[in-house]
Amino acid sequence: MWKAPRHPYLLAWLCWLIFSLGLLAVFAPKVRSAYERSGVREMLANRSTETVARSRREVTVTFIDSKLRSREYVQWQKKLGGDVYHDTLEALLSGPTMENVCSGGATFISPSTKLIGCTLESRVFFADFSKEFLDSRNIELATREITDTLKRFPNVDKVVVLVEGEPLDQILARNEASSSPEP
Repeated sequence: MWKAPRHPYLLAWLCWLIFSLGLLAVFAPKVRSAYERSGVREMLANRSTETVARSRREVTVTFIDSKLRSREYVQWQKKLGGDVYHDTLEALLSGPTMENVCSGGATFISPSTKLIGCTLESRVFFADFSKEFLDSRNIELATREITDTLKRFPNVDKVVVLVEGEPLDQILARNEASSSPEP
């Protein structure tokens, strides 16, 4: 007399697995050949490269090297703003990449500084930063990083650094006047 198997689902699964492996063995070479002829691999590779190119931008920023000289460094920046100026400033504020640090680049801009806005008008570039910019280790070198970075653009003759909408020169003059002893 015939006895029912103890594990009918296991038997069904094993049959399905053997059948699937058989199909794979028979049709895998044909599928591989069709895939290679279709050019899908190349299309996907090009598409991912295009996606990266569309979402990131190569920018040149100026950091200070170990001898306190301005030096240009290339970095990739995610496209955040509407133009290359905005993205360049965002890359500058994010600081040097590890590769650029190994090449001697350092920033004096406070890491908590945020870009409020930027605009170019009549060859004068206005860059507005948050008040944290005033916490920079060395305001003069931090300002030099910004101006040297922006003056690389051929249509920028002058750079005005603003902090929360007020020119940095005025803030520094006011702070200097209030810190100097009165006669």
